[in-house]
Amino acid sequence: LMRHLGAYRPAFTLESFRVIVDDHEDTGALAKDAASEATIKIHVGDRRLVATGEGTGTVGALDNALRMAITELLPQVAEFELVDYKVRLP
Repeated sequence: LMRHLGAYRPAFTLESFRVIVDDHEDTGALAKDAASEATIKIHVGDRRLVATGEGTGTVGALDNALRMAITELLPQVAEFELVDYKVRLP
């Protein structure tokens, strides 16, 4: 509705992100608990923020990086909780 009315303003805009997965198991498949590191570049207002976060899996690392980048400017993000997600492949 806000977009339709022209009143929507995103909390941040994404410039880019990168995820590195460090899997030490030599099984040929990615371990479920592979350590991941994510770097995210976003814009909040006129500020450009860059942050790196670590986590178990790519989604956890991206979640931590985003929180590190914007929690100071948008403290309500600290109350958000990543409960579940799905990965869909075509």
